[in-house]
Amino acid sequence: MMKFGIQMYGLRDMCKRDPKALFQNLHESGFDKFEPCVVVGETLPGMDAFWTEAEFAQNLPLLKANGLSIPSCHVFFQDPLKDAPALAAFAKKYGIPQLVIGCWTAFDKPSLEAFSKKLCVIAHALQEVDAMLLIHNGAADVSAKVDGVSAYEWVLDACGGMVFSQLDTGWMQVGGVDPVSFLERKSAVIRSLHHKDFLAGSTGTPDVAIGSGMVDTLACYRLGLAYDVPQIFDQDCGAMLMDAQNTLKFFAQADS
Repeated sequence: MMKFGIQMYGLRDMCKRDPKALFQNLHESGFDKFEPCVVVGETLPGMDAFWTEAEFAQNLPLLKANGLSIPSCHVFFQDPLKDAPALAAFAKKYGIPQLVIGCWTAFDKPSLEAFSKKLCVIAHALQEVDAMLLIHNGAADVSAKVDGVSAYEWVLDACGGMVFSQLDTGWMQVGGVDPVSFLERKSAVIRSLHHKDFLAGSTGTPDVAIGSGMVDTLACYRLGLAYDVPQIFDQDCGAMLMDAQNTLKFFAQADS
């Protein structure tokens, strides 16, 4: 079985409280990747739970000591045009190949067009340092439709191969699009896969243990293997460490 990563969001309190114990637990459980959430540049309101760049640098030796590499990092910043050089410098300094943001825009066509142009500015700056920009879907940007496709897919298409997808399977399912179908149709832009699951009929809260909800997780997992992209456990709430360990067991059993 391939090694898995885990996302910081659901672990953010533990990352602040006792990162050394957390990273040791993740290593002993079998994870070998960690995806941080980092504010690049000035601290933003409501982002205190995430790491500043200084906190990321402070924790980096702990991550490395526990065999946790960083395939990607969720980044938060003030202005995509002004901050593109800082994002590129951050990726270059720490050797992070993928920076990830959400679909942070209104879903009318003019707003999506403007957002896509800003994404391409960041993507170009990242390409100069051998990194790439990914966008992570939620449910709203999947359920919103523009020209017959989701707003999320529309943005990816509008960026013309400059920007790539970090597909969140659970949020895509909640948004009304089958993540397996999306993975098959958009294989050219898939660069990372987040595993999340919800009960049938859920609007997104709470999420449930991987494999116990409505997502065809095994089909997504196998496509991720075929595409050779990082696969990351991403749970927002619940018994995080127990569910993380059970996620690894679920995939190990599927491969046995």
